[in-house]
Amino acid sequence: MEIRLSRNFVLSEFTRSTTAAKLGIPNTPTPEDIARLKQLCTKTLQPIRDAWGSALNVTSGFRGFRLNKAVGGSDTGVHPLGWAADIVPANGKIKEFKAFVKFLLKKGHIPFDQCIDEKDGKHEWVHLGYANRKGLQRKQFLTKHR
Repeated sequence: MEIRLSRNFVLSEFTRSTTAAKLGIPNTPTPEDIARLKQLCTKTLQPIRDAWGSALNVTSGFRGFRLNKAVGGSDTGVHPLGWAADIVPANGKIKEFKAFVKFLLKKGHIPFDQCIDEKDGKHEWVHLGYANRKGLQRKQFLTKHR
């Protein structure tokens, strides 16, 4: 049975990983991780999705510590806690979406820790973190282009 994290997000979107499958690494969140994923979805992602008006795709969500290490994730990042997701708009309008998210978050009504505009050559996405490992929401806007 699928676990619903918010109106438009389900757990399987946040746990699927081709790297985990290929390497045989389990990517199963604990009940505490699921609770944090629900916070991320209900407080941050769902309001952004509602305001955007169309679907968002999760390109990377929960990554257990082993998987996070395998994909080269940050040692201080919160993907392993369930407090972060990398997202893109389903309609493909990534440049417009990035500007929209930044504008929306600057209004101050949606809680978040980090909003990172990321690009790795041919792929672009928005990393959204709900809180850092201390539970703080620093409201940081960062850019990471490789």
